[in-house]
Amino acid sequence: MLRVAKDKHKANAKAFGRRLHALRKERGMTQAKLGEAAGGMIVAAVSRLENGGRTPSWDTVLALAAALGVTPDAFLDGGDDEPAKKKKKK
Repeated sequence: MLRVAKDKHKANAKAFGRRLHALRKERGMTQAKLGEAAGGMIVAAVSRLENGGRTPSWDTVLALAAALGVTPDAFLDGGDDEPAKKKKKK
């Protein structure tokens, strides 16, 4: 049972990392620029997040989302990666 939970946790970290990497690249940012914009994260920390070697805290998710101009759900598979602006009602 513990093995299944650990494997799922690892898979979630990897999925987050792939999405973070894609969002960063789409915006033409380096890991250094993203880290700086997210409140002074070092490049190694951004790299570990992108490689799935580290699971982010909620504060880190919020800082990265703000730095990338997206809402936190943009890190979820199929999440909305539109800019974090109020959407106009039609």
